[in-house]
Amino acid sequence: MRYLITAKQNLFFSQNGFIEFAGPSFSLFSEIDRVLQKRDGATYNHGRDLWRDSPLLQNVLVKELKSLLFSLSSSSLRLALDQWIPKGTSFAEGGPFSKLFAVQGLVLGVILAREAHTFLPETSFGLSPFPKEEGGILFVKPHLHIDWPALLQETATDLYFAAYSLENSLYIHNPQDPLTHQLKKLGYQFGDRLNNSHHPFLSPPR
Repeated sequence: MRYLITAKQNLFFSQNGFIEFAGPSFSLFSEIDRVLQKRDGATYNHGRDLWRDSPLLQNVLVKELKSLLFSLSSSSLRLALDQWIPKGTSFAEGGPFSKLFAVQGLVLGVILAREAHTFLPETSFGLSPFPKEEGGILFVKPHLHIDWPALLQETATDLYFAAYSLENSLYIHNPQDPLTHQLKKLGYQFGDRLNNSHHPFLSPPR
């Protein structure tokens, strides 16, 4: 699927830090459920980098969304991570998604929800952006302050999140990330740059 973005949509995203588009014609959540079952768990800790076990998820995140990703970002991109956030997950506080993960240099986030929901209002701690349409994909900027506790409490549905980073982004120690040591299983050490072998580089579409 090749997405087209208008100048008006690009301006909205630039000014507000989020925008929603229609997602793939099929549901990604049946594939997510399959991978989670294969991993023998559906908790937050089992839900990092599901795309590594799914060519379908990888194809959507790396190829199908590529034209839209580059329309919203002027940077070279690589797929940094994805994260399953099951309903019932608790966050102690709100903040930008760039503070939640052990990767420095995140530039674009994607949020999908199992169930559609009305757009949540702005709270005293920031926005609670949420896809309004069934199968919608919400793109968010890394600086956008998200009220994660309100989002997860009020929506009460499963979320799937993916983040894209700069080409030369770094693996860092982040105490806020419960899976901060996970990339060491792939041979990374803190301070290493993400590489093409484990984090696909997205070349700009022609």
